[in-house]
Amino acid sequence: MTLLEIVLIAVGLAMDCFAVAIASSVSYGHYNWPKMLRMGLFFGFFQGIMPLLGWLAGVSFAEQITAIDHWLAFVILGYLGVKMGIEGFKKSDNDTCCHKNTPFGSFKMLITLSFATSIDALATGLIFLCLWVI
Repeated sequence: MTLLEIVLIAVGLAMDCFAVAIASSVSYGHYNWPKMLRMGLFFGFFQGIMPLLGWLAGVSFAEQITAIDHWLAFVILGYLGVKMGIEGFKKSDNDTCCHKNTPFGSFKMLITLSFATSIDALATGLIFLCLWVI
């Protein structure tokens, strides 16, 4: 794998963090440098550590899961698709923007968004294991 390919993968993985950071900043309404720096550090840390965790997880149980990996992916993605479809048709009571729910305001929200935006980095770590083994 060349350096260019690695850089392109890294940029692709960072796009969801970039989108969340932009949306959060717009909803917050004004600049707050310490909170913006904290968001960048959390997103960067999670984006950096999750591929390593994915690779380590793949190394530890790759042999045990290879027989059912396609069914496991089908069940997880199917569940998420059905859940998102059901939630898309539900009426929400609070369709307005609320500034207190931005990741700048809550440590728990920041951790949750950092983890959620780096799930694809975890999967990339698993894929890197497959490339390394082959």
